[in-house]
Amino acid sequence: MGNTGSGEEVLEEVVMQLGPDMVQMIKEVLHKDVEPAIDADMSDDGRKNGKFQFTKLDLGSQKPRWSNVRVQKSKDQGRRIVIDFDFEYLGDCDMEVRILGCTSGVSTVTIMGRARVILSPIIKRMPLVGGMQFQFLHLPVIGYQFDGLADLADLPGVKSKIRKSLEKKLSKKIVYPHRASLSLSDHSDAQLVHTLPVAGVLGVRLGVEDLPSKGGVRKLFKQGDPDVYCKVKLGGIEKVTKVVKNCTSADWEEWFEFPIEILTGHCLEVQLWDEDSLSRDDFLGQVVVKLDEENIPDDCVTYNLEHHPLKKTKHDIQGKVNVQLRWVSITADQHEEEEDIEETAVVFSVFAFKLNIDEGHSEDSKVKLELNIGEQVQRSKKLEKHENFEVMERFCFLLGSDWIEQPLTIRLLVDHCARGEVVVEM
Repeated sequence: MGNTGSGEEVLEEVVMQLGPDMVQMIKEVLHKDVEPAIDADMSDDGRKNGKFQFTKLDLGSQKPRWSNVRVQKSKDQGRRIVIDFDFEYLGDCDMEVRILGCTSGVSTVTIMGRARVILSPIIKRMPLVGGMQFQFLHLPVIGYQFDGLADLADLPGVKSKIRKSLEKKLSKKIVYPHRASLSLSDHSDAQLVHTLPVAGVLGVRLGVEDLPSKGGVRKLFKQGDPDVYCKVKLGGIEKVTKVVKNCTSADWEEWFEFPIEILTGHCLEVQLWDEDSLSRDDFLGQVVVKLDEENIPDDCVTYNLEHHPLKKTKHDIQGKVNVQLRWVSITADQHEEEEDIEETAVVFSVFAFKLNIDEGHSEDSKVKLELNIGEQVQRSKKLEKHENFEVMERFCFLLGSDWIEQPLTIRLLVDHCARGEVVVEM
């Protein structure tokens, strides 16, 4: 595995063939998802009111750049090609936005992050590939600059709301486990075109040590140490530990589990925070762990806390994070020595193809599927009428030993209201 000319040639071909489709998809995401989300976030009541709007949207002709290309070999008889690479887009876009009634141009749009292209499945007829999937392996770094509205865009809360809304929408659209997918053949398995099967479950257990005391007045009342908790991120999936009060060292016995299709190439991000009831929580540092299925350490590994390029800290970064990993392959021999871990008994996967729905709703109605097993609830993307309400999504549930007693409930939601449901017994 490594940088290969063949991988770069495949990326070049993908960009040439699918570039127009990807540009159109990005435009639709900006208009239909990002614009109303930012508009609603900027209002006091959470409703659209015209405070933010794209008035011109030309993404230009500049192609993205890529580097550090790595091609991963498929383990299922060569039925897919997986290409990981560093993605960099320096846009020559021509965009205009209206913010709080004022119009401004948008320039210097940059997007950088680790990305993955999956060509799946490999077929024996032209075009030789059934479909393409694109996703970022973590939330990309997004940069932009307003022309003529710098002062307005930097008003307290405005720029922050725009960035957070944009990141939230991107995370739900094209950050793992989400993806953009495109079918290239009518003769391919839709499950392999639009998703991949889950290969295993990654377990994560954490501890921290040598954190700095906060000092100040709180120290006089023996409350000078941080109230610490961790955010554990893998792609767009985030889990949060419990808060341990007033400590410089802590251990969490709980295991956090992440279903993963292809482990190698991902990174696990652990952020450390100090809970504050009177103001924003303080960022204490982070560690980023590169993951490789062939090299999962048996023992706990200690990492020094580091800075985050976009997060400010009140104090110097100091301390360590202890990370213990466990990879359980679904296809591997399960008769291994049991460890002290609450293991998932079943990985239950549901792939939804298409929704049959009547005409009893408006064109602007928000139509989604909601699936739940026990307390686990997942929702589909917004389903569009002009796409014949195609879903083409996989929903994955991690269930315990009592899984057979928990039914699967599938609900149709129209404008957040249930319009019908189906209950499937295990």
